[in-house]
Amino acid sequence: MSKEQAERLNEKGKQLGRAKKHMEALEYFISASEICPEEGKYRYNMGIAYKNTKRNEEALRSFFDALELGYEHNDCYCAIGVILRDKAEYELAESYFNKALQQDPECMGAIVERATNNFFSGQKEKALDDVNFLISRNPEDSKYYLLRAILYHSFGMKDELSSELDKARKVYEAMEKKMKLSRKQKPKTFETAH
Repeated sequence: MSKEQAERLNEKGKQLGRAKKHMEALEYFISASEICPEEGKYRYNMGIAYKNTKRNEEALRSFFDALELGYEHNDCYCAIGVILRDKAEYELAESYFNKALQQDPECMGAIVERATNNFFSGQKEKALDDVNFLISRNPEDSKYYLLRAILYHSFGMKDELSSELDKARKVYEAMEKKMKLSRKQKPKTFETAH
């Protein structure tokens, strides 16, 4: 069996995962990993499939195996952090979100997850710092304003809450308007088969 065969199995597993057929996808990732046991991305993909089937301990084991095999990707660190956060292991979870951010300091997903972790662990000021950073980097994304509104609500800041919800609505409406305009302006084109 060859690396190419493992890659085909991995691709098939990813297709099944996108189709939400996680149990079937898992079998393909396991097969790919058996063919190339030194390839960390197959273990990472196994972890995702396990996580999506609520088998979090097996997911953690797969993610740690992926790291041991050299697959030190921010998504892997984030996935570990999410599982640990769900187990209320907030301090350890934060360390994995920080490792993800060492890989990519601008990883918005890791920042959102760390902010959520800090919120649940009671470190709301740190969560607010992360959300403010997200807004500074992506002021056209309404969900970050909604996150800040949730934080303002938790602080009991009613005026700021109302203002933030209004900002979220305006940003969302502006984004919707841009999307409608861009759909109207794009000419229809035909793609050739590759």
